Parts: sequence; C-alpha cells; structure tokens
Amino acid sequence: MPQKAFSKIWILIIGVVIVVGGILVYDFWRAEQRREKETSLTEKEKVEKMVKECKEAHRGNIEEQERCSNIIYTLAAIKYEDRMFCNEIGDLCYECACQAIVNVLPQRSSQMKVIIGPREELLQRESMLSKFERLYGSSEIKTLVTARCGRICEGKISPVENPQDFNVIVKMSDIRVMAEIYEGKTGSYDGFSCNATRELSKLCDDIKQIVGVRPTINAQGNKYCSYVKLKKEGKYYCIDSAGKALKTTINPSGGYCSSTSFRCPPK
Repeated sequence: MPQKAFSKIWILIIGVVIVVGGILVYDFWRAEQRREKETSLTEKEKVEKMVKECKEAHRGNIEEQERCSNIIYTLAAIKYEDRMFCNEIGDLCYECACQAIVNVLPQRSSQMKVIIGPREELLQRESMLSKFERLYGSSEIKTLVTARCGRICEGKISPVENPQDFNVIVKMSDIRVMAEIYEGKTGSYDGFSCNATRELSKLCDDIKQIVGVRPTINAQGNKYCSYVKLKKEGKYYCIDSAGKALKTTINPSGGYCSSTSFRCPPK
C-alpha cells in the first residue's frame, strides 16, 4: 500500500476516535450536569417534581391524580418530618392524619418503624403505594387518626374496635420485630419462644395481663408463627414468618399455627 494512502487511513481513524471521544465526553458532562441539578434541588423541589410526574402519568384522571399527590405528600412529610408537606394535601382527612402522624414521629413505636421502613427507601416509586396502604391499614394509625381527626375521617379510615385489643396488636407487632432480630443473630427461629429472651418474656407477660394468657409461639428452622386470642369475642391475632399479621375468626391452633404448620389462617 502506498505511503500516502496509509497515512490517510490513519488520519481518518484518528479523526473518528477524536469525534467519538468528544461525543462520549460531552454525554458524560451532560449526565454530570443533570446529576448536579438533581442533587441541588431542595427537598420541596424534589417532592414537587415527583408530584408533577405522577400527575402527568395520570393525565385526564383527576381522582387518580389527587390520590397520587396525597400519597407523595404524606410520605414526604414522614420522610422529612416536616408538616409543610401535609398542607399540600387536598383531602381534609388525609391532611389531618398527616399532621397527626408527623406530630408523633419522634416517639414512634417499633410498629411504626416496621410500617415506614428505612427512610432512604421511603420515596422509591415502586413501594410508595404499598407503604401508604400499610400505613393507613395499621391499628396504630387508625387509633391515632380516630383520636385526632374524629369525624373528618369518618368512613375513610375505620377506627380500632377495642383499645385493649389495640395494645395486644402493638405488642404482637413488637414480637414480630424481635423474631427477625433473633433469626438474624442465631441464623434460624429455633428456640424462639416467650422465654427466649428477657424482653420477649416481658412482652408475653404484658399480653397475658390484658387477655389472660401468653401468646402461643411455634418456631422451627426458617419458620415461626404466633397467635393470641383477643378480648373481642371470637377474634384472634396471628403473625408468621411469611409476613402475615392479621385478625381472624379462625382459631390458628386448628391446623394452621402449629408445631408442624407455621402459618396464620386466612382472615
């Protein structure tokens, strides 16, 4: 190949490399600019951006747009412990409920921590709806909202039927948390019972003071379940390693929460 032609090919290759490299550097710079802009947004701007995107996704459906906004503002208020976000909620019931929840955040119980989860994950899109529903489906929140918001939320967030049962449910939720801590330390649920630790023993005794008996706990390997009869006639509360935590009219001892079948019955 002639020297001149060879040189031209090399010049062409070098030119292509420079152009491609320039495009890559430019794309990287643009991406960095976008990242810097995102991180420089204030908390309020981030939340407003999410609300705007959510409304765009549900354009033409006003009801779904409002629901979407309520979810984002409520969870943002909890994440940042800032009642300012509650003021943006268009529904009087959920605005009142949001204010009530933020007010009790500093002393929130372990049940609230389980519901809300790690703060840095709170506003992840895929989990927003489930967290919102778990939040307003919990006995603790229902009791709080009933006490603080009264008739404003009538028919929207049903109150807890029995304060004593509510206390039992909160303590059973604490047992649920302790089960995961126990499994994390020992590698299994083997030996998990009311006598496994001093804290568990106290929790079980507290429940006994309310309903007359300690909760039943069955555990083996990677499974456990626990249940107790509530004060309300014919009702039981059951938790298990599959994540169930529910009130049921079915006696869990009848083939469900046993030493061979570690699961709660259906509601």
